[in-house]
Amino acid sequence: MRYTQRKRNTPIVTLIRNYIDKKSGKVSDSRREIQRRFEGLDWKDQKKILAAFLASCPSDRTWAYVKLLNLWDKSFEDQVRDLWEQYHETRCAWVIVRHFPIAYIKENISSLSEGRNYYFICRRLADDKEFVIDKTRMTENDYLSVLVNSGRTISEEEATELLKNLLRWVCAQKVYALEVSPIYVGRGHTPSPLKIRSISTFMHRLIDLNLFDLQERLAIWEKYVEKRIIQSDEYQQLNKEILSDYEYRDASVKIIQDYIEKFIEELDEIDWVKLKEMSLSGEDDQLLNKMKKSNPALEELIETFQLENPSLPELPF
Repeated sequence: MRYTQRKRNTPIVTLIRNYIDKKSGKVSDSRREIQRRFEGLDWKDQKKILAAFLASCPSDRTWAYVKLLNLWDKSFEDQVRDLWEQYHETRCAWVIVRHFPIAYIKENISSLSEGRNYYFICRRLADDKEFVIDKTRMTENDYLSVLVNSGRTISEEEATELLKNLLRWVCAQKVYALEVSPIYVGRGHTPSPLKIRSISTFMHRLIDLNLFDLQERLAIWEKYVEKRIIQSDEYQQLNKEILSDYEYRDASVKIIQDYIEKFIEELDEIDWVKLKEMSLSGEDDQLLNKMKKSNPALEELIETFQLENPSLPELPF
């Protein structure tokens, strides 16, 4: 029986030297081995590696930027600043926004705030009460998150407008672009607006901002719509079809989107007291169903005298 002997590890200092020397003929092998071992190395060796990678090609700089997000040391500040001012690389901006002095971020806010970077800049600068947050440059949930983390708040009127904008965005999306798990909108799970993650997140942000009245109204509407969806012809037909989990999810979310559109159009005209009464009637139905299952005689009595109300009044919008 033949045995193969495992190759011994090359000392890390040798690997770093071979990586830096572009004429060594061992740059690729050294890079691969350095990256494989990196997490288990001492900090002094990690610092040497990060400095060497920052002085290398774009892909290696990117690897180093990602590491620096959680392994930041002020000794890298000058090198990273020079790289940013020379290349303006996206992941370099991430490092600067997270770790550089506030003064530098303020001076370079226009060039640093591309894409979602503006949200993270707001997180860094939110404690500065003179800093004006431009909510049009963020999603509604990102804006509320910044407010929560900086101890700021907004009026219920402004939050309502944000809610409308969010719901319009949800309705405009293709189903596959929304974060909805088939586990929670599959057969046996009632489809409702809160199954769409962005709406659920918004509701939790309202609680964080102490906007309880708006949060309660949103919860009332969601509960009512959930029951309306269950009783809708579209939903009844959907449950008769043979579909995969993903097809079922997509069809369910489309029904949810249709009800959301109605909600946006008449949001300011809803009779919330009436809607709350309608939504709470669903709890009575659930209790009744449980009683019927546990007591067949009660179920027979209800069916005989037609004691159940088979449908809800029409949506008040």
